[in-house]
Amino acid sequence: MGDIKTGEPFGLDPVLVKKIHWEFALKRIRQDLRSDFIYAPHLNFLYQKAGDELIAALTGETEFWNV
Repeated sequence: MGDIKTGEPFGLDPVLVKKIHWEFALKRIRQDLRSDFIYAPHLNFLYQKAGDELIAALTGETEFWNV
């Protein structure tokens, strides 16, 4: 990754974000939580109950931080 310049967007390439199969990624994350070294039931709860909202926030479909 190159230098971040003021005023320029950073993060994942929007084209790449559109190619990700988000439901499959969420399923893999939930599966991987079962074998994690650190037991974190709160993360499982978040991914189980708010997975769709997290995907929407990551893909820019909703304003996640707007309460």
